Order: sequence, then C-alpha cells, then structure tokens
Amino acid sequence: MSRAVPVGDLAVVALVKAALSVAVLAGGFVALSDDDFSRIVIGEQFAHAPSLDPSGTSWLPLPFWLLGTAMAVFGRTLATAHATAVLSGVLSALLVHRAARWLRVSRAGSVLAAIVASSILTAAKLGASVQPEALTAGLVTLGAASTRVDGSRRTWGAVALFAACLCRYETWAAAAMFALLTSYDAFHVGRPRRPREVLTSGFAPLDTERRYGESEPPGPLELKEAAAADATVAGVRRKRLGLLAVAALPLLAPLAWIVHGVISHHDALFFLHRVAAYRRALGVTEPVGRSLLAYPALLFRVEPEVTLSAILVLRIAADRAPRALSRLVRPALVVLAMLVFLVVGRALDGAPTHHAARTLLPLWTLCALLVSEAIVRTLSPVRGEFRSDAVGRLAPFAVAVALVSVLLRTGRVPESDASRTAECAIGLAARERVGPDERVLVDTADYGYFAVIAAFGAPERATPVERHDPRDPHVGAPFETADTAAALFAAAGATWGVLRVDHAAVISRSGTVEARSGDFSLVHLTLR
Repeated sequence: MSRAVPVGDLAVVALVKAALSVAVLAGGFVALSDDDFSRIVIGEQFAHAPSLDPSGTSWLPLPFWLLGTAMAVFGRTLATAHATAVLSGVLSALLVHRAARWLRVSRAGSVLAAIVASSILTAAKLGASVQPEALTAGLVTLGAASTRVDGSRRTWGAVALFAACLCRYETWAAAAMFALLTSYDAFHVGRPRRPREVLTSGFAPLDTERRYGESEPPGPLELKEAAAADATVAGVRRKRLGLLAVAALPLLAPLAWIVHGVISHHDALFFLHRVAAYRRALGVTEPVGRSLLAYPALLFRVEPEVTLSAILVLRIAADRAPRALSRLVRPALVVLAMLVFLVVGRALDGAPTHHAARTLLPLWTLCALLVSEAIVRTLSPVRGEFRSDAVGRLAPFAVAVALVSVLLRTGRVPESDASRTAECAIGLAARERVGPDERVLVDTADYGYFAVIAAFGAPERATPVERHDPRDPHVGAPFETADTAAALFAAAGATWGVLRVDHAAVISRSGTVEARSGDFSLVHLTLR
C-alpha cells in the first residue's frame, strides 16, 4: 500500500483553516491580550537586530525567530504579523492531520480531526493570534503520535517536539515523556512484542514503515520477521543507539535554554523565577488546592463540548474497540505529562496570569482527533449502504453533551480580547508622519503602549514613558509641568509624542497636534 501523502486532503485542511482564521480577523479580532502586541514588538526588534534571545525575558525564542524573519522579508507591519499567525495556524492544522494518519485514523477522520481541532473556539482565536500555542499544539500532537511509529516518522516527531520546546515551557514535559517511551523502545529492539502489552499494542516496529502502509498494521508474521531482522548483535546495537539519539533530541532544547540561563542570567531557572516574581508583584495568589484543580476545571469550563465528547467516546470505545483505543495510550501519556507540568507549575506560581486555558490546546486537539474518528466510523457505510440508524443513535448523546456544556458555560465570564483600536490607529498615524531619523515618546495609562509601538513598526525609535511593570518603581508625574515634560522628551531624544489628551495639553505651547485617535494625540514638538 502506498504511503503517498494525500495532497487533496492537505489542501482541504489548509484552505478551511486559512478561511477560518481570516473570518476570525474579519470579525474584529485583533489580539488575544496585550502579550500579542508585545510579541509583535519583539518580532520587529528581531527583524531590526537579530539575536538568539529576542525577548531577553522568560519567553522562549522560536516564535520570535519565525515572526522576526517574516518581518525582515515582508516588512515590520501588523499585516505581516497577522499573516504569519494565519500561516502558523495552517501549519498546525496540517501537523494534526499528519498525526492522525500516523495513528491509523481513516482519511475522512484525519481531515475532520484537523478541521474540528482548528474550529475549537480557543484554537480559532489562537490561529489568528501571534501567540505560539496554536503552532505548539500541532507540533506536540505530531510528536505524541510519533511514539506509535518508528523510523523516519519517529525522528520527525522528535524534531517537532524539539521545536515545541522552544515555544512553550509545558512542552518540556511532553518531550520528557517522549524520551522515556523512545528509550523504552530502544531497549526492546530485537525482542518480540507482546500483543496485549499496553505500550506496544498496535505499535509499528522499526524497519516496517517502508514495507507497510501507515493505515495497514503489520500482522504477527511480519512482526516476527522484523524482530528476527533486529536480532543480530550489530543490528540491535545500531538501532538501539539510533533510538536513544532520537529520544535525546527534544531534550536538547530545554538543556540549551537552561545553559543560556546560566550564562546570560546566572540562573538556570531564571524563567520560573521571573514568572513567579511577576505574579507575586501583581498580587495574584490562590490556595494550593485551587491551584491543583484549576487546569482540570478549565478542561471542562472552557471547551466542555470537546472534553465531554471525548470522555463519552472513550467510554464507548473501551467496550467496543479496545484495540483501536490502545493506539492512543502513548500519545495520551505525552499530552497528559503537559497537564501535570501545568498543575505543578501553577502551584509554584509559574502559570500565565491570563488566558491560562490556551496552554491546554494540545489536550483538546487529541480529544478532537478521537471524537472525529468516532463520528466518521459511526456514520460510515456498512457493505456499501449508509447506516441510517447512526444519526438517531448519536442524537441523544449529542443532546446530552450540549445540555451539560451549556450548564458548564453558564455564569462563566469569558476573558476579553485586546482590540486596542485607538492605540493601533495612533501608532499607524505616527508611522506615516514620523521621519526615519526621528524618535517618538509613547505615553499610555497601561500596557497599551505595546499596541502603539507595534503599529509604529520601529521599536528602536520608540520609548514608553512608563512600562507599567509591577516589579519596577512608578515613574511619578512627568507631565506635571511643561518643563518636566520637555525634560522627558529631551532625555528620550524624541521630537514626537503619542500622548494622552490631558498630557498633550501640558505641552500645547511647545508643539502641534498632528493626529488624534480616541484619548490619544500625536504631538510634534516645534520648540526645544
């Protein structure tokens, strides 16, 4: 059976995902939070002056390398940032499709899984955002699925997890579980695999991927032949070392980042300490019990339809198709390791301060894969005839899941997005008017300065009056008088300012207002 990639299926997945992301943007979505604009600013800085650690903070570097490279080629604009986000979302959907095929999901089920995983509300927004979670989910899903196969596909899974480990910290736990499972396989090279063993049931052994199609599992005779081929001492040693190298590959990314912390920050766990310090500075505290239950609760409160449907499918499949279900044991271990990491990290003050549910996207992606294949199998024809009773049998379950999901969503106030319309508009006005050798001072009451600078497109020529970091001391009242304001401009070397309206009035005699947007004015100083 041929293992050729179904190009038509990939095209459908890519087009649907791209259309969905464009629809989200057309519907008014701009950013998930101010972190989006902060990431755009860092990407612009990378395009201007590339570095191995673009953010200089606790954020991992790969998303900035990708975004900054795109901006270096196509320009430092919000449009480039959004286009890069859409393409990253499309790549994630394609990775989910490949992962499903590696898990021997049917062609229809694989396409549906990629589309459903992309259509989850959390995934749909992240697919149009510059946050890295959408791409991370695809990379983790592919890496998790690769634990069921061997040869080059296992290596590609390791590469995917290596990349994921440079995007999000919780993926380090997934990489560790991948390494454990691959090491387990390394030390079982040449040994017959027991069909009923949980970790090896349905497993595609080494050296069989070139002879058997990915949707055609090898039979007992082929398994025996493959084991015999591995039985030579030299063959066992070579393949064992190869698998151990693959197991170690994803772990090189966390190791490199920790070494970077020691060299550049004199602290191997600088990222954990910085996040914890930020949460404490914000005054974010919660009891340990609540921290331990927060992420499991989010699984049901944020995307209850997906979680409940997956639980229902698992219950039915455990009775009717346990052998097929066993293929998900290894991938489930990989993504569940992330959940454990997140729970422990939250208890140690290492969790995101907002939109924490986005880190659970790999779990919902695996759930979507499971549910999609169950739907396809239920509705598939039997002996060429459509199963007319399938819809009727599915209806009660669908109604039950819908009702419970509505109850779980009731009373939950969704986290708001960050449109920052006025800030983006005044930033674009500054982009049009400020000369290439001139600097601009940005004055906002909160983190909105990130949106202004992102739209301006040249962060090396923009200086915020205050960064509003709770760990930093408050600036005071720099616009109390015209003289203090002028001194502030002089210290920044700026002749332009994006100022709040009340602050712009302070220097009205020293400059002219060139543009207005919301509560902001673009002021050009004419007297120094």
